[in-house]
Amino acid sequence: MKRIRLPLALLMALLLTIAACSSSDDDDDNDDADDDAADDDDSTDDDTGDDDDDDDLTDDDDDDDSAPHPYTPCCDVATEALNLTDSGLPADGDGQYLYVQQARTFVDAEREREIDADVFLPSLDGLTPTDDGGPFGVVLVVHGFSGTKAMVREYAQRLATWGYIAIAPQLPFTNPVALLKISHTESTKDLLFILNTVCCEHEQGDSVFYGRVDRARLGAVGHSMGGKLSVNAALLDGALGAVAGLDPVDGAGPIPIGPDDPDFPDLTPDRVGALTIPTLYLGGEVSGTPVLGQACAPTEENYHEFYTYSPSPSVEVKFLGADHTDFVAQFPLDPCNIGTADHTRVKRLAKKYAVSFLNYYLRGWSRFADEFAGSGIDADQTAGDVTWQQK
Repeated sequence: MKRIRLPLALLMALLLTIAACSSSDDDDDNDDADDDAADDDDSTDDDTGDDDDDDDLTDDDDDDDSAPHPYTPCCDVATEALNLTDSGLPADGDGQYLYVQQARTFVDAEREREIDADVFLPSLDGLTPTDDGGPFGVVLVVHGFSGTKAMVREYAQRLATWGYIAIAPQLPFTNPVALLKISHTESTKDLLFILNTVCCEHEQGDSVFYGRVDRARLGAVGHSMGGKLSVNAALLDGALGAVAGLDPVDGAGPIPIGPDDPDFPDLTPDRVGALTIPTLYLGGEVSGTPVLGQACAPTEENYHEFYTYSPSPSVEVKFLGADHTDFVAQFPLDPCNIGTADHTRVKRLAKKYAVSFLNYYLRGWSRFADEFAGSGIDADQTAGDVTWQQK
């Protein structure tokens, strides 16, 4: 049973980070300045034999449309033909849409939970949501422990340009201020509640989601704890069709707790084997380096553990020189910011891989397979950015 203990110094640093994050939560985070910061040809560490070209990405099992939906009954629908066509645009940039951003509070009265969220919808003019090409798949974009929705906003923005409704929630009770109220199980249910609400409102005439939701094409992208919660959501309910983890951490909570605590389930090694959907795990090479006595992504519960114990199809990408928060918007006093990789380039590649993964598995657009598990990512490996493997 894995347990995280955060030293007091690291907790204090995290609290300072939260203050910085909160103050800039509404900033415009224009990380679209993905300045083509081309090839960091920093040295590589030829470690993984990643040419598993004989492995294909297709799931050997037929899609199980009858997977149970105990938390998302409104999402339990048959897959319909896709109306959206591939624009042919490069995978490492924006798609064919602009987007609009709206604030929304999802209220789960039964569980007495309120989840604030930013909702990004495809738009043709940048002013109003569009129905053109819809209905649209929905992707949850989930922050990590002590993080904010602003830290993962650019993933949501990018996904919206590719014709997804992207929702970045601010999960309640997921920072050191609420230390005694943290529950990974309840936070997972928050995610599933959002999904079910959106699916239900597809048929609700006064909702922005009315007629716009492709309820059979749902995914999640999560950083750190958010990666774990996304995987856990796929284990608890059959709504999600694909999950991408950005340096996910299978931590059991920031405070010492007893074994088998239902609020902090360990997903590896045993539980993730029950996944029935494709997974993508991105990780930082130096994320497991201790900071103030505690690693931000301990090696015994990091992205590689998720990959090792997840069934196929699954892809693992290690970003050379990257740290735990290179994948998201960083803030002053970030104790996890210890890497040597180019922060902008890490995010640019991570967005490319995540979008390509979802386009391939949720939409069946075959050209995107090479971008995260083929010649495209091979080029990134040759450039010294990543190593990768698949099964």
